[in-house]
Amino acid sequence: MRCRFPILSLAMILTPLSLVSCAKQSDYREQSNNANNNAKSANHHLKLGEFQQINGTRYLLAEVKEDEPQRSSGSSHSQEDQIRNLVFLDGESVVSHRLFDTDSYVILAATQFPNKDKDIGQPSNPGIVTQWLVYQVLKADTNLDGRWDEADQKTIGVTDASGSGYTEVISGIDQIFGTTMVTPGKLVVVYAQSHSKNAAIIDLANRKVISTKPLTELGSEVR
Repeated sequence: MRCRFPILSLAMILTPLSLVSCAKQSDYREQSNNANNNAKSANHHLKLGEFQQINGTRYLLAEVKEDEPQRSSGSSHSQEDQIRNLVFLDGESVVSHRLFDTDSYVILAATQFPNKDKDIGQPSNPGIVTQWLVYQVLKADTNLDGRWDEADQKTIGVTDASGSGYTEVISGIDQIFGTTMVTPGKLVVVYAQSHSKNAAIIDLANRKVISTKPLTELGSEVR
């Protein structure tokens, strides 16, 4: 008797490679959201933006955005022209790579440090040499409203100026009140997480939080 085995489709064999968050979560809703978003991202038409030099380095950076904003199911809200990935290019070797191996995340911001209020998409600042990039990333529709925006939980990640060594340092952030480099290599982040407001110092060179303290009491009228 001949045995018959089911043929596995490529969709069953190949799955997107996702980065592991430092703060692991077991919420089945988030896992479901990630799976749904991965499926949707396969249908997205993406476009590559213009390459711009990262301040004081030989590296260039371009955004990968959705070419046609998608409307959420059951909603009249249209997702904006969201950044789905970043492409880094070495200006000497012309070797390039993506920040993420998946296009299923949304990048809210990618800020160069040291900087003078510098963000991607702005002209270079002469005399400033970028050493790190700090990212605000959405990895799921955490509030289940069918949209990916500032209302969802955010993750802060860090790379060097070439876009290498991506490391997530704080996850599950509800709101970010500011990111400032007060001393060289040390980034102060003020944020809300799990009904509390905190201030943390991130050691950018070592990609880790070295201090976290709760923010002072703000009074009953402040949210």
